[in-house]
Amino acid sequence: MQTTDLFDPTPTEDTAIACDLSVLENPARHKEQFERLFEKREEVRKVEGGLAVRFPGGTRFAEQALQFVSRERKCCPFLTFQIAIAPKGRGVWLYMGGDEEVEDYITSAFDHTWM
Repeated sequence: MQTTDLFDPTPTEDTAIACDLSVLENPARHKEQFERLFEKREEVRKVEGGLAVRFPGGTRFAEQALQFVSRERKCCPFLTFQIAIAPKGRGVWLYMGGDEEVEDYITSAFDHTWM
């Protein structure tokens, strides 16, 4: 069984495929924290359903990724997230994606900036 078999990444019918930063208490702070975390990325891969981003191994990056996800879920409730901590310092992976519509959105929103 693959981890993707554990959940349905399809957004609910009433969920718009659009980011709404107005729901955040401090959108500017969220953007700053996003940029600070993602400037440390070591690799970005386009994968089925979205993007996977690898950060340096270590608990600190796993905690930062989790904090990012907790905020990002508020403004982008259509995204599916996974955080994986690879063994022996091979990184912390953050997956962001969903169904085909979400994949199109996320790759167009981030592809030109990250790849």
